[in-house]
Amino acid sequence: MDTDLERMLLHTTIFGIQRKEKFMGKKQYFTDAMWPPTLDQVKIYFSQKGMNDKEAEHFYQLYQLRQWRNKKGEMITKWKNAAHGWIFGALKAQPWLFNKQIH
Repeated sequence: MDTDLERMLLHTTIFGIQRKEKFMGKKQYFTDAMWPPTLDQVKIYFSQKGMNDKEAEHFYQLYQLRQWRNKKGEMITKWKNAAHGWIFGALKAQPWLFNKQIH
C-alpha cells in the first residue's frame, strides 16, 4: 500500500472525515503541511514569531476541538496560515504579547 494512501486513510480514520477529492486527471498527494501539527510544532512556530507557549496552546486546543476545520467547516490544509492569522489578531488586540527579546 502506498504511504500517502496510508496517511490519507489514517487521517480520515482519526478525524472521522470522509473527503471526496477531485483529481482532474492528476494524482493529488497530501503534503506534510496539510496534516494537523503536533503541539510541539505549534509551540515552535509561535516561538519563532515571538509569541509565548500559552498562546500556542490556546490555538492548538481550539483547532483540535474544531477537528482542524475553519469557521465554514472546511478542512484547514495549511495550519501555518491559520496560526499566522491567530498571531496577527492576538498582537492587534494585545501588542504586549510580542516577545521582543527573540527578535
